[in-house]
Amino acid sequence: MRPTQDRVREAVFSMLGPSVEGAVFLDAFAGTGANGFEAVSRGAKLAVMVDIDPKQRSAIETTATELGVSEQIRVIASSLPDQPGTLAASGPYDIVYADPPYIFEGWIDLLNVFSSDGVLSPKATVVAEHSAKLELPATAGPLTCASTRTYGDTAITRFTHMLHT
Repeated sequence: MRPTQDRVREAVFSMLGPSVEGAVFLDAFAGTGANGFEAVSRGAKLAVMVDIDPKQRSAIETTATELGVSEQIRVIASSLPDQPGTLAASGPYDIVYADPPYIFEGWIDLLNVFSSDGVLSPKATVVAEHSAKLELPATAGPLTCASTRTYGDTAITRFTHMLHT
């Protein structure tokens, strides 16, 4: 497991700026839940955290209770991109943060899941944290790469979502 470095998390949330306020935030590979908790601390109205590991999910729920933010946290058991239906039930999301293990090879499928009906709000942002050695596609359905920044061996690629009007 490779948790998000503090400096990378700070850079991401600086990039997102005031868009976090009032947002529905999806932490797609939650792990410890640090990204979702950061979103709530910056004013997100809801952070949905997805993780396949029951120990991680339990730890997130315990932390949410300890921090007094249980009402703003929802935890989902899912293995992405294999179980896409679970996402739309809690969406649509304004911000998606995807930080799978660096060995993850399902980026195209994952981006397509995020593009599924009901998952993203019309002008959502998808933030992908990945190895700097990996280049993500410029587009995936209605998602378009807006920027990529590198921080050592980590890259952050930001996609914008423009729903057809």
